[in-house]
Amino acid sequence: MPDLNSLVSKFWETEKVPEIYTEFTDDQEACEMLFLKLPLKLNMSDFNLGDSYSVAHKRFINLENRLCANPELKSQYKLFIDEYIDLVHLKIVDINDYNKNGGEVYFMAHHPVIREDKRTTKLRVVFDGSMKSKK
Repeated sequence: MPDLNSLVSKFWETEKVPEIYTEFTDDQEACEMLFLKLPLKLNMSDFNLGDSYSVAHKRFINLENRLCANPELKSQYKLFIDEYIDLVHLKIVDINDYNKNGGEVYFMAHHPVIREDKRTTKLRVVFDGSMKSKK
């Protein structure tokens, strides 16, 4: 019967990922050396995000009414939002401070989608990034 060391050695020889080195042609080498900075200058003053607050607020009021009518949905939704806050994917903004520094802001509407056929996560939240804002 083979000893443990030889079995482990044989295992690693079998499972070893082959080292593949690719030789580039002269043309490929030349392509790898050329990088061009594109003349894209994004100036925030060129963007007009419009008033997304009023549309998002109206949708949020509708969402709030829907959640109040369904306590189970409200509980699941709150867990999701709390997780997003913990992961720093979302932050609570004081409405009085949101546009203090004159920068453009966009309030993103969101709503729950329930899929009863899913085993693990029956609720997922969909963010509407293409919501039209008022100009």
